[in-house]
Amino acid sequence: MALDIVQLVNNSGFNASLHIIGCNPSIDEAMRQYVCEYGYLSPGNPDDRITMENAFSQADFFLVPSYAECFGLVFAEAQSYGLPCISLNSHGIPGVVENGKTGLLFDHAASAELIAEEVVKLIKDRVAYQNMAIAARAKFSNELNWSCFGHKLHELIQNHDEADKTVHD
Repeated sequence: MALDIVQLVNNSGFNASLHIIGCNPSIDEAMRQYVCEYGYLSPGNPDDRITMENAFSQADFFLVPSYAECFGLVFAEAQSYGLPCISLNSHGIPGVVENGKTGLLFDHAASAELIAEEVVKLIKDRVAYQNMAIAARAKFSNELNWSCFGHKLHELIQNHDEADKTVHD
């Protein structure tokens, strides 16, 4: 589906490419012109980490049309780069991506044509795109990072301890 979306965006007159990190899928030769494959990159390897950072930094969108995703940590990582995320409204993804605010989420039955059409609308509306990119970065800064998680976890533990003391007093 991601390949179809990228091809349709290109057919709409925009120069789009799909950068694939983490796997080497079977890609039709005609589609290779739109694809850059990296294979598996380890965040622990400094060279691989730089390659990933460059891919995120140079991207305009993060496109992963997942049919199943528990939480989607990679969506949080993409938002750390201010990337609007494009995906399906699936399982844990709406907990990370806010439809219409930090990205676009589509029904499982959505076609590649519909998704590409909405991406093209966003490309054409620079202000809407910039607002979405800013909101994506803000979501990461305010909710989706390890410092926020640690603070929230500490708060939950503290509230539990205080509630436990009240019950035993």
